[in-house]
Amino acid sequence: MRTIGAVFLSAAFLAGACWGAAATLPPPPAGFKTLNDGGTFAQMRAMGVADRIEAEKPNPGWPNCIVDPKINLTYGWSAVGSQQNIEMMAKSPEDPVSEVGGIKSEPAGKQRYKGGVMWWRKNTQQQVGTSCGAIVLYDGNWAGFVSGRMLSVSVGRVYGSKQAAQGLLDSTIDKLVAAMAGAH
Repeated sequence: MRTIGAVFLSAAFLAGACWGAAATLPPPPAGFKTLNDGGTFAQMRAMGVADRIEAEKPNPGWPNCIVDPKINLTYGWSAVGSQQNIEMMAKSPEDPVSEVGGIKSEPAGKQRYKGGVMWWRKNTQQQVGTSCGAIVLYDGNWAGFVSGRMLSVSVGRVYGSKQAAQGLLDSTIDKLVAAMAGAH
C-alpha cells in the first residue's frame, strides 16, 4: 500500500507541475466546521496537484440517546485520474453487506449520476439498553472527472433519510463542478 500511495503522490506532483495554478474549492455549506486547515493537503494545494476540505456538523433531529457522530462532508479534486477511472468505478460491483462492531453496513444504491458515479451505504446500529432501538445512518459518495481533474464528494453518518443526505451531496457536487469548470 505504501508503494501505491507513493506512486499516487508522485504522479499528482508531476501532474501539478504540468497543470499550473491551483483551483480553489468552494467553502463548506453553512453550519459545517472545517477540520483540515493544513498538513499534506495544504502542501498539495500550494503545488496545484490536489485539494480537499473535510468538515462536520451535528445531525439535525438526533435522538440524543447516544453521542451524535456528526455529519462528515469531504470533497476535493486531484490532478491524478481519468474518465476511465470513473468507468471502472461505475462497472465495479457494490461492496457486500458486512457487520463490524454491531453496525450492519449494506449497499443502498449505485448509479451513474451527474457525469460521474454515485454509491450509497446504509449503516444500522442497534442501541441496546436505550429507547432508541435501531439508529440508521447513510453514507453517500460521488466521483467524477471534470476539466482534467478527478473530483470526489462524500457525506457520511447522516441521520434520518437518504433524501436528506442526497440534498447535501447534490449541492456540494454542483458547487464543486462549477468551481472546477471555471478554474481553467
